[in-house]
Amino acid sequence: MDVRILAVPYDAGHRDRRMGRGPHALLAAGLADGLRALGHEVRVETVGEHPDFLASRGFPTEVATSFSVWYHVRERVRDARLHGDLPVILTGNCGAALGIVGGLQAAAGTGDSTVSVDSVDSVDLVDSVDSSHPAASLGSIDNVDPVDREGSVAASAMIDFRSVDAVGSSEVSADARPSADALGVVWMDAHGDFNTPDTSASGFLDGMSLATLVGRCWRALAGRVVGAPVPERNVLLIASRDVDAEEDALLRASRITRLSAAEVRGGGAFDAALAELRGRAARVYLHVDLDTLDPRDANANAFAAPDGLRAAELVDAVRRVGRALRLEAICLSAYDPDADADGRVPPIALRVLAAALATLIDD
Repeated sequence: MDVRILAVPYDAGHRDRRMGRGPHALLAAGLADGLRALGHEVRVETVGEHPDFLASRGFPTEVATSFSVWYHVRERVRDARLHGDLPVILTGNCGAALGIVGGLQAAAGTGDSTVSVDSVDSVDLVDSVDSSHPAASLGSIDNVDPVDREGSVAASAMIDFRSVDAVGSSEVSADARPSADALGVVWMDAHGDFNTPDTSASGFLDGMSLATLVGRCWRALAGRVVGAPVPERNVLLIASRDVDAEEDALLRASRITRLSAAEVRGGGAFDAALAELRGRAARVYLHVDLDTLDPRDANANAFAAPDGLRAAELVDAVRRVGRALRLEAICLSAYDPDADADGRVPPIALRVLAAALATLIDD
């Protein structure tokens, strides 16, 4: 299996801080080499800010920096899929999912009907891999779209980025509606990531990642990264248990399917939900926030919550996702090595990826 690992070392717009240190810590612990030992061809890249996205913003801010990085993730994922590689993303924050889904849509030619690739100028990107890192290899990407001559992503790249499930069907394009070819999302996380700027008490952008992906907030910027919002009915939220009250109300009112760790552990409800999703989506993006893990097995970050999936249960759940749906990309997020004093997380992360990749080889 040809695997392209994209390390995204950002947390709240800060590079190599807190959970932003996680991607390279996982690599330093042998994640890429472990996959190579299993027979996979592995290429490693580090993704930084896109040199042209929101280039006129001036003083860097969390929101602008984050969306710039996620746009760059979009281009790297797109390039990986067009070259036949499986993107495996290691990221500090869950918001990288916007770039991952946007890249998958762009590679498949879906959800991006309002953007004409031929009508915009191409730019060359210099790979931002940290060459001093032993696991990193340099590369480049050509013909990235869409960027205008002024150095910022073209306004024409934005679409009507509203939740498919939150507005009437007549208000969204046919391309944004669910279909048998649609992309499903299985989102494993101790948290809901479903706050919006109106409900968040912390202002933590990462806690709005899933809400943004389905089109409930940050629509102007998200529409430049993701071709079309993911329909809520195409999302499974797994093992979330530390959820704010208003966030919980939003989730209950949504069409997202939520399954507790106990329901995943039991098997039947999880398998039924995967089968139902398979009826609407032929392929899936698998998002694994490492705080899905129960802290008894490993403490992924300062936000870890009790009653999560045990390590073996997480590995089994990932395997079941891969057997039920075709994996298009896999993300491991939110690892803070400072919270993992005894280094338990990296071996589990390797087991998770090994289980996912094995399902693709079995196919």
